[in-house]
Order: sequence, then structure tokens, then C-alpha cells
Amino acid sequence: MFRRWGRGCSVRAVEALLHADVEKIAFLLGTWRGEGEGEWPDCAPFRFREELVFEHVGKPMLLYRQESWDLQDGSPLHFERGFFRVTGPGRVGVVLSHQMGAVEVAEGTVVGTVLESSSTSVGLISTAPAITELRRRIEVSDNRLTYDLQMAMRDIALTHHTKSRLEKVSRVQGCGTFDGSDWWAARPVLIKPRRRLASTGLANRYPCP
Repeated sequence: MFRRWGRGCSVRAVEALLHADVEKIAFLLGTWRGEGEGEWPDCAPFRFREELVFEHVGKPMLLYRQESWDLQDGSPLHFERGFFRVTGPGRVGVVLSHQMGAVEVAEGTVVGTVLESSSTSVGLISTAPAITELRRRIEVSDNRLTYDLQMAMRDIALTHHTKSRLEKVSRVQGCGTFDGSDWWAARPVLIKPRRRLASTGLANRYPCP
């Protein structure tokens, strides 16, 4: 049975049972919201508001959406879309696209409610920052999700980049659901433009928030 599009849904929703292949990562399902902080060489430390959404449509993968905004003025920071799949006993595969022009392919492990992944390849468009490696660690405990990200670039060794602490606000597993809180509408509006990379010559630098 098809359902209408939901405000928080990335695909047309269907009523479906959770696929057996993703039961080991079903602890990720739901909408997670909270705050995080980040750092990067040559950038001032920054804080942000973040939302992660993991959905399923009865197929052997979870749909993933990430969005973040500056904590003070609401200006957009980073956006990701992708898929999480179980690739074997205790193993997971991740495919993510980043708004600045990167595509991340990663493999990793799942132990209990801890998922860790390391990129096996990073594809870049010509103007993307020169990212060479990404590592993620996601842990869920008592309806709280902790998210750590490490990143490397062509001239910067692997280093800590961001950490988020989020709480589950929706426990419904299928997409197209909304928990009743108008968090999207209540978020601060954009009041200042973000700095853009002036030319492809600056693409090797990571744009600071």
C-alpha cells in the first residue's frame, strides 16, 4: 500500500516489512536530531545543529539523509545522501554523496550497536575539496546516537573533523513519517551567505564553515 509523501521522507513511502538483511543495523532507524562540534586545520572551531534520518522501504539497504546548519545563524553547512547495506556477517557497506562534489564508498564492521567504516574510495568532481579518506564511527545507546567523523585530504593526514550527539525523535521505521514537532520550520533562517571557493585553484582547500 502506497502512502503519501511525508515532509521528512526522501522517497515515496511504502508499507513494507523490514528486510532480514538489514536487521543487524536496524538500531539506526529513525530520525535523530541534536548538536555537534567540528574542527579542521586553518579553520576556527565551529558548532552546528544536525539531523540524521535512516529509513527503509523493505529492500536490503537503509536510506540515509544527513543535514546540518550553523548553530547561531541557521546557515547551511553540510548535506549527505546515501545507503547503508549489510555485506556479510558483522560487515557493512556504505555509499554516500556529499553536496560539495564527493562520493564516498566505504566498508566496515557492525558490533552490537556500534558501526565503524573506512572509505575504500573517494570520487571527486573537479571543484571538490581534495578529500582522500573518511572514517566514521556511529554508536547508539539508550536512544542517543554519537557520531564521529575523521577526514584526510591530499596535504592533510587523517584527523578528527566532527562529533555529534543526537537523540531519537521518531522511532517509526518506514519513511514518510513525522513526529509532530515542526523542527524544520522552527530552525533559524539563513541570514548570511557562506564563503564559496573562488576558483578551481582553491578546490584543494576544505571550505571552513
